[in-house]
Amino acid sequence: RAERSRWFGGEVTIELDLPDDQSRTYRGTDQVWVWYRGAGVGPPAAMSALLALREWATGELERGTPLDDIISEVVGCGESIAFVAVAVSLAVENFEEGRPLDRFLCHPLIWDLELHRYGQEHSPVRVPLPDDSRLLNRIYEIVAMAVISSDESGRAAWRRVGQELIGHIGELDDTSGGADLRVRRWAALLDFDSYRLEGAGGGMIRVSPDLP
Repeated sequence: RAERSRWFGGEVTIELDLPDDQSRTYRGTDQVWVWYRGAGVGPPAAMSALLALREWATGELERGTPLDDIISEVVGCGESIAFVAVAVSLAVENFEEGRPLDRFLCHPLIWDLELHRYGQEHSPVRVPLPDDSRLLNRIYEIVAMAVISSDESGRAAWRRVGQELIGHIGELDDTSGGADLRVRRWAALLDFDSYRLEGAGGGMIRVSPDLP
């Protein structure tokens, strides 16, 4: 369950299912979502702590700690959506490891917040990312990579996430209209059958989604 206030930058409330089969409610704003990137408006001490948290989590991954365990530790740090943002960033960078994105991508609100984060990646104050970081892509580009690279069982699982996503359309404020179509397009990106694969010459394949 998630709720969002009716103005840009307003408070977000989101309830997430966690790796330990528990649920927890998180609050914050779209500014808080990008604190771990050194962007947005907020206290420098909080931003520094979040940067350190993500660096710790990355180090744990390199030492072989299971991703689900790390995500549990991160989202267990408090009730700010800043911790969810860090967890999502880890899931994006490592989506092959146990389907960590599923619990996040069924929430339209998280797609919205991730698109906001991508826009902040061009901010001069944000912390630079490695050139090969998946965070330099929009969330729908990341999803396309994940779906197309999956096997049959993985594609079926992504399709189920898309169905859950449609069921959560009410998370988004729709005062300006268009939320329903936007979410259905995102759900289509989670369905491998929505993609057209065509030869592009030189042994290359062009992939394009057929969206509502």
